[in-house]
Amino acid sequence: MSNLSKILRIVGVLVLLIVGAWVIFHPVSPGTETVAHQRAIQGIAYGEQKPAAIPSMSGGIVNPVTINLADVEFEPIDSMYDRWLRGEIDLDEQEYRLPPAEVQALKESALNMGPQKGDSSPLALGESQPEQLAPTLLFGFDALDVSDCCGGGTTVPPDSDMAAGLNHLIVVENSSFAIYDKTGVLQIGPILFDNILGVSGTFDPTVMYDSEDDRYVMGIEDGAKFYLMVSNSSDPTGTWTYYAFDARFYGDEFFDYPHIGIGDHAIFMGANMFNGSVPGGYEGRIYAMDKNAAYAGAAMSWRSASTGGTGGTPQPLNLTGFQQGTVPQPFNTHFFITDQYDGHTADLWAWPNALGTGTPSIVQTYNLDTLSGWTAGFPIDPPQNGSTDLIAGNDWRFRGFEYRNGEGWTTDTVSFDFGSGTVDMVRYFRMDLSGAPYTALQVKGFGWTTSNMIFPDLAVDHCGNMAIGWERSDATIFVSVEFDGQLAGSAWVSGSPTQLKAGEATYFSFDGSPLRWGDYSGMAIDPDGKTFWYMGEYAKNISGYQANYGNYIGKFTYGCNVGSSPVADFDGDGDTNISVYRPSNGNWYDIDLGMTSWGLPGDLPVPGDYDGDATTDIAVFRPSNGKWYVNGQGTTKWGASGDVPMQCDYDGDGSDDIGVYRPSNGNWYILGSSFVSWGLTGDIPVPAD
Repeated sequence: MSNLSKILRIVGVLVLLIVGAWVIFHPVSPGTETVAHQRAIQGIAYGEQKPAAIPSMSGGIVNPVTINLADVEFEPIDSMYDRWLRGEIDLDEQEYRLPPAEVQALKESALNMGPQKGDSSPLALGESQPEQLAPTLLFGFDALDVSDCCGGGTTVPPDSDMAAGLNHLIVVENSSFAIYDKTGVLQIGPILFDNILGVSGTFDPTVMYDSEDDRYVMGIEDGAKFYLMVSNSSDPTGTWTYYAFDARFYGDEFFDYPHIGIGDHAIFMGANMFNGSVPGGYEGRIYAMDKNAAYAGAAMSWRSASTGGTGGTPQPLNLTGFQQGTVPQPFNTHFFITDQYDGHTADLWAWPNALGTGTPSIVQTYNLDTLSGWTAGFPIDPPQNGSTDLIAGNDWRFRGFEYRNGEGWTTDTVSFDFGSGTVDMVRYFRMDLSGAPYTALQVKGFGWTTSNMIFPDLAVDHCGNMAIGWERSDATIFVSVEFDGQLAGSAWVSGSPTQLKAGEATYFSFDGSPLRWGDYSGMAIDPDGKTFWYMGEYAKNISGYQANYGNYIGKFTYGCNVGSSPVADFDGDGDTNISVYRPSNGNWYDIDLGMTSWGLPGDLPVPGDYDGDATTDIAVFRPSNGKWYVNGQGTTKWGASGDVPMQCDYDGDGSDDIGVYRPSNGNWYILGSSFVSWGLTGDIPVPAD
């Protein structure tokens, strides 16, 4: 054997010994998880459940039960704290759609994401001048708090929501509800859901107002059954009808997080289903319930379908604008938005003929990272003032899905690093629902650079102005409530949020850090089409319970001019014509002259005699661009987003002048004249001779 061969053999043995020692003694813990790797793993895990290939239909018929709120007797019930002490529930067990270790890895990845800079980056609050005006706060009041749950017990998370009708507000929390008038005076309640339904262990309440039929709708669950409650009239303090049915498809899964939306012929609901016989341990599920039967107090049919393992937390579209005539009827195909739990993939589902034989399917998929130009991170758990206990930020599921003027709006919490470390911020997403291909119209994010925003909700008024509220927390403040908004036609929110309610104390709870908060808040648009109501949770200075949250309601507006049906002399015969303007399609209908197409959805009717010929001219004002379109007379740019059009003969020359009132500063701007300052922020213009 040559010396070279001997040397090579010795080196080979040494290499084997070194490698063996490294294998034996080297730690085998996995490396840091990344968002990209996590998304790849989720794709594999859900690979067998193609959303478009499901839909695993089910359904049934359920009989009504009538109840009178005045007859409900209060009886203390077991709170979640009581059940937690007995070991019956784990508050975090079904909060996420991934195992705890994978969720923690996503949070760590978010904390280490690093700054993202670019022209398309989210809006950093406090670092830029407001582009537009925020909604004007009119007043606010305290609503339900931790003491209203169970007769002395404590239930977390609060799960707060609200709805606004013609004369009443309904607010819900885990697990009670109360009814107020519109000045904030309590009319009835708090009433425990368990008491009114004669069951135990209900949670995840939601509430909506149906402006098409002037009814209130509430939903709640117990992990297996869903309870749908509808008011029997426009007065929610009277009698109600409820329907209870087992919402599970397999019969042994955990039914969670049901959220309702008002449709034209049905009340829709989406929910998460965990464990049991569910393939892969998770799926989303959507439901349609016959609202006409429910409002009639008759036996109600329902149908459901699966959205699969990637069709998570389905949010049903909630139709608003019936009273302003902006909802196309019949609205036979309903929509849902789902997320694939990767922070960027959103699926739009369409369900035609939901109460008949229709099958839901995905009609568009959106990549929100690509559309926005920046990468969203998994929500982190924010710190708070006065304690090392963190506030649970939960996850990046969508919260709500609102319809207005042919568009769909939704929002969620994501994390981002503006340069001072990772924080939770608000993202909102708007798409065209008037027809395929359901184009994405806007994906925006905004946040405080060193503070956190969690559990947002939004609504949109008749003019296309959006209002959005959230809860805020960081190491220097107690958990508080804020709101902002985006004027129609604007690219951003104002950037100057309003604090609705300051936190009063360090938050504590029996469940341990991160302390459960949320799981949602409630924004509602009044049926008047211009007034917003928002209920958010704050850390309250209250003792004697195992947590200290409160809810606060604010009323605010952009001063949208909803307009009215134009009644004027359109043919110059000296008599008033009976006429209407239909905002949903821009058509004018005159009983004598027939139909004239003049305007687009979202335009405001501004009929007037602009040329002084004693005949009323058909005209619209477009809030998105501040332009006036007068039939036969061209276009005039006069006004800005948020202005209220006020056409009138201000100079007495026999013709109407183009003018606007600006609620933000109380100024009147009349074309051809200098502006007049007359009014204060929030005033309502009333020009007259």
